[in-house]
Amino acid sequence: MKGTPLLDRASGELRALPTGILSYPQRTGGRTDYVLVWGVRDRDRNKEIPRSIFTQLQEGYDLIYTSPQRGLTQLYRRKDLKIES
Repeated sequence: MKGTPLLDRASGELRALPTGILSYPQRTGGRTDYVLVWGVRDRDRNKEIPRSIFTQLQEGYDLIYTSPQRGLTQLYRRKDLKIES
């Protein structure tokens, strides 16, 4: 899943891969520590696929960055991720 875009508006359409963010570790044995979301406008967040993804992000991830001005880029970190300094 590393580097896989979750929401992509480059084509002019909202597309999501994968929709099972929270089940990814059980399905694959891997993990997703960070999720980068870009180009999702407020008007599109309530469409079926983005709503499903943002619900999963809210449950399992903390929003740690939102780009200034338009807020079209957001970075999420897994809630249980231990950061070592």
